Amino acid sequence: MVGEPARPSDPPAMDRDMRRDNPAGPPGPTPDLRDLLSKRHRATAPAGFRPHALDPSLLTAGGAIPDSAMNVDGQFSHPLVVRAKLEIASACHAAGKVPSHCVMTEFKDIAALRLAAQRANRELGFTRMWSIHPDQIRPIIDAFSPSTDDVAHAGRVITAALAAQWAPVSVDDQLHDRASYRFYWQLLERAHTTGVAVPESLQHFF
Repeated sequence: MVGEPARPSDPPAMDRDMRRDNPAGPPGPTPDLRDLLSKRHRATAPAGFRPHALDPSLLTAGGAIPDSAMNVDGQFSHPLVVRAKLEIASACHAAGKVPSHCVMTEFKDIAALRLAAQRANRELGFTRMWSIHPDQIRPIIDAFSPSTDDVAHAGRVITAALAAQWAPVSVDDQLHDRASYRFYWQLLERAHTTGVAVPESLQHFF
């Protein structure tokens, strides 16, 4: 991230943690990395969210997660990785933040990338995903875009809701109320921002 360069009197956050015992002088003894990470987790995690307390050994440098769990398949099958992703996404949603999925290193395998992005969104609740190569951008956007069928259904629900002045309605033999309307309205917003056509009768809202 581009930003203002750090000044000698304003060290980076990590450096401040290392110098907390003597902020005005030279750095003191380097603390144990596990202690430092644990303190950071406690300071930044939402109330009641303490995944690191389950097993402090997971903060060690290696051994907990095999290399095979870091590829496009393992990231969605290894229990520890999947659990971590779910906890991250849940914490972001609870705090009103955007959960962004990590990068996939298989940038030449577009089919695998697209599937990973779809799973990150539909199974784990991520609403954005990082890319590390220009070839990844369009497949990620496509994977996070709602399907035309979903958009058409959302359009029918919202149109019926407008006609009923937001009272409960039945669409395709299913009951919908204000909770449904919020969901489908957000789906239409996502369609609009990702380039999927919104039903013509609702386009004036966007």
